[in-house]
Amino acid sequence: MASRINPNAIMTLMVLIIFTIAFACLFWSQTSDVNLIADPTPEGKPSRIEQSRAAYRDKQNRIIVAQTQIDQQKKILEQLDREGDTYRLYYYDGNLYGGVSNLDVTQAEIKGVMTPLKESNWKLTSELIAADVKYMQGLKDEYAGPDRQTFPSLDEAIHNRQDETKAVLKIIQTQDATFSADKDALQTKLDTLTAERDKVDKVARVDQSLRKSEINKREDEISKLLELDLHWLIEKDDKGNITGKAGLEPQGNVMNVEVQAGKLIIDQGAIDHIFPGLLFEVFNYQRGAYIDKGRVEVIEVQDRISVCRILSQTDSRTDPIGRGDYIGNPVFNSQKPKVFVVSGEFKRYNKEDLEGFIIRTGGVVWPKLAPGADYLVAGDRSEKAQGDARQYQILAMTEDDLLEFVQTTFPPTSAK
Repeated sequence: MASRINPNAIMTLMVLIIFTIAFACLFWSQTSDVNLIADPTPEGKPSRIEQSRAAYRDKQNRIIVAQTQIDQQKKILEQLDREGDTYRLYYYDGNLYGGVSNLDVTQAEIKGVMTPLKESNWKLTSELIAADVKYMQGLKDEYAGPDRQTFPSLDEAIHNRQDETKAVLKIIQTQDATFSADKDALQTKLDTLTAERDKVDKVARVDQSLRKSEINKREDEISKLLELDLHWLIEKDDKGNITGKAGLEPQGNVMNVEVQAGKLIIDQGAIDHIFPGLLFEVFNYQRGAYIDKGRVEVIEVQDRISVCRILSQTDSRTDPIGRGDYIGNPVFNSQKPKVFVVSGEFKRYNKEDLEGFIIRTGGVVWPKLAPGADYLVAGDRSEKAQGDARQYQILAMTEDDLLEFVQTTFPPTSAK
């Protein structure tokens, strides 16, 4: 069975063929027009594009020439304007005018003032000069007239002003004389007062000098009365004998003495913060006088008692250490640590070593003196600190005094 041809496909194919033929014809027509414009004519004439370019260049050249001519005409007009100003010539509505004598007239008045220029330049100039001469002659005649020569009212005013001036000058002279007299009187009074003041000042200076001397004398007496002595730990009499140790308070007692063993027992133990190596001064009082008995070192500590080694006795034959003697150490206190300030330069140990000995013994070190400190360890060049200790009433001790009550067997940081 033969297949049927689709009519729609046939119509579509025919439409495509028609559009292809039309596009080919249009392309051929446009190509021909372009070739006709761009290519020279058969006779050798230029194309339309070249003709248009030549016409454009020609118009540009004409514009440049016209602009040059316009600039030249402007320069000529400017020069003519400058020359016209010289001859007082002006233009209005395209007409040339001249001979204007008043240049301040408004534009509305120009027509009535100006007249058309019909004569030559020298004639116009001559008329202008004649007008000026006439104007100046009028001014001269006016000032030369009789009315300008006399001024009765002005003369009278001048005479009155002269009279007033004379009266004022007379008053001024009178006032000058009065002022001079008053000035002389005041100067005399000032001289008198100055002399009296000098006398009073002299008496006052003498009196002030006497009073100042008396005040200085009284202040010296008060300073002597109020001068406080610096108290040292070791108290000595005039002969250098030790009479006591200020601040050395009894902290315990000797309970038993073993003479042959060189030991003794004290009533202070671990509960009293006693530690091995602690040094004590053994002393007593007879009739109120301080008696140095010797020195001991703690070697064994129990709760309430401690065993000490006898380091030295002041008088082992007539007054040996015995039961009931007191023990004390100004650096150590079981109830309240003692506060120390170390100041100055020392010979046996340096400042840091001494502070370390104090701390190991149970004391406290402050950097500088203040109320509340207990002792000043004074070395060389400690005058300022000694003055503060005197003011605060703080006991002072030397390096040797301190070393008697601290354990120096601890390794120091550096020895001198």
